[in-house]
Amino acid sequence: MINIQLGQFFFILLLLIDVAWKTSKLENDYAAELILGLAAALKLFFGIFLILFLVYRRWRLIYYFIGTFIACNILSLLIFKITTFETFFSLLQNMPWYAGTWNASFMGFFTRILGGSMNISLVNLPWLARTLSILLSLGLVFWMIWLIRPHSYRSKSDHFDLVFSLALVEMLLISPYGWIYYFPILIYPLIIAWTVTNKYYFSMIYKILLLCAWALTTIPTQFIWAEHLKINHTKIFFTSAGIHFYGLLLFSGILIVLLNKINKPIQPGELV
Repeated sequence: MINIQLGQFFFILLLLIDVAWKTSKLENDYAAELILGLAAALKLFFGIFLILFLVYRRWRLIYYFIGTFIACNILSLLIFKITTFETFFSLLQNMPWYAGTWNASFMGFFTRILGGSMNISLVNLPWLARTLSILLSLGLVFWMIWLIRPHSYRSKSDHFDLVFSLALVEMLLISPYGWIYYFPILIYPLIIAWTVTNKYYFSMIYKILLLCAWALTTIPTQFIWAEHLKINHTKIFFTSAGIHFYGLLLFSGILIVLLNKINKPIQPGELV
């Protein structure tokens, strides 16, 4: 409903992601790069897949990805002219919306508490909010790279699906604006992780945690602009304004644990 009311086009991106996932899994690099390059041209945070395929050493896909991204921007430049791009980059540097309650990213969560986004925070340490956001984002990306490194996988296909899902969750956490209207994308981590737990007889606790993560990301919350957040909103800083952030963290943790598990060969008679 938020996508429709705000005129967002994320359902189009949802379709692109589905096609990109399936074509890249089938190693149809031409189709995958075309879709991912187009998605990155529409939303910059899809650039995380460039890192993913760099680690996989899918060089042809990477070249096509970058080529499509550049071509889309050149076409946009010809249509909308340089002044539109200048305005866009100017807005990127001066947007004070990080602390908006619908922002579930690291930057959103920490600026609500530590300041740096026109809000009246609990503590005025904006440099710490940015530092924590950057360090945690880098940590997540490097953890993903570590999990992609060569292993004796239980299933190459399941491993790729989980990594792809982790990239989707991470891009919402590390983007400065991980708005909740991007959350339909979380249907992929939910279904993929659920399928993996079924296939390997993992403990029921994973399914319970998955349902908790999904529930946390679907709870309706009030939207409050960053500049309207004040000390008298203290009770929501860690509750309703942070609940979607907790859901993303839980999704990320589950996927990382499952990736660690399927990176280990199955032992005879093992039930995990």
